[in-house]
Amino acid sequence: MASFFGIAKPGAKGIDIRTHTVTLKAHAAITKGQVVAVSRTITDLSPEGTVVVFDTTAAPGTGADGVDDIKCGIFVCALENVASGAEGKFALSGIVDAEYDGDTTAVGDALAATAASLALDVAANGEKVIAYALEAGDDGDVKKVLFDGLNGFSGNQDA
Repeated sequence: MASFFGIAKPGAKGIDIRTHTVTLKAHAAITKGQVVAVSRTITDLSPEGTVVVFDTTAAPGTGADGVDDIKCGIFVCALENVASGAEGKFALSGIVDAEYDGDTTAVGDALAATAASLALDVAANGEKVIAYALEAGDDGDVKKVLFDGLNGFSGNQDA
């Protein structure tokens, strides 16, 4: 299981937050700071059984249809521009620069992935909180967030 916590240096104070990175194949052209879902690939290796691999990105979706759903999915933030079909570096958790969607994002806002864009917006009721804004910003801005695309923060946003 991924976690934020690294091993602090002796005598250090506070939480040592590390960025956990993964290499994934891009489902489409992705710009640094965009937030995408992680898709599963299921391969039948009969007669041995099936293998499930999480190695490709996907657009965040709706409808509770799997690991790409904005209510329960697995998400990553692009650390670089990635061409469609190419492999690139993505953050699964850590302090990252992520794109905002929506009019205004304030410091401390709980953020969720959006199905309409590859950005973070203020979480609505029932959406998985995957980030907290560390910097204020507007639609299209790329700002620092505390990000956890695997576990999220405290489940779903309540109304």
